[in-house]
Amino acid sequence: MATSERSAVGVSTKRLTKKDLEYAKLESRTRLGLAIISMVKWVFFGAFIFFTVRELAGRSTLADIRVLGNFSISEVLSMGTTVFTGWGWYRERKRNADLLARFGPVAAAREKALDAGRSSSRLTIDGLTNPEED
Repeated sequence: MATSERSAVGVSTKRLTKKDLEYAKLESRTRLGLAIISMVKWVFFGAFIFFTVRELAGRSTLADIRVLGNFSISEVLSMGTTVFTGWGWYRERKRNADLLARFGPVAAAREKALDAGRSSSRLTIDGLTNPEED
């Protein structure tokens, strides 16, 4: 029978050393510390939102609140949505261009290898119709 570090039920049969146990303790303390930090952060964030809403409730509307100089909340949200959408469009276009540059030559070579007479075999690397066919 071959020796293994796992038994038939999947439990490790390797004996843990003192160093392994110290590392496991340190890891569990680190995870606990990170969980506490995360919880405190979200509690403070929730308290900030709660007190902000409580302070502004009934005293003003979103149209009255001015931010970034003389812009209302709705104007700032509109500008933010426009910028975010434009940035997403730019990233999508860049990702597609990068994919075409990376896989275009491979796809063109594969199409020609499969059937050189097929019309898709004469597409450019960008996937467009070859200008010679127009």
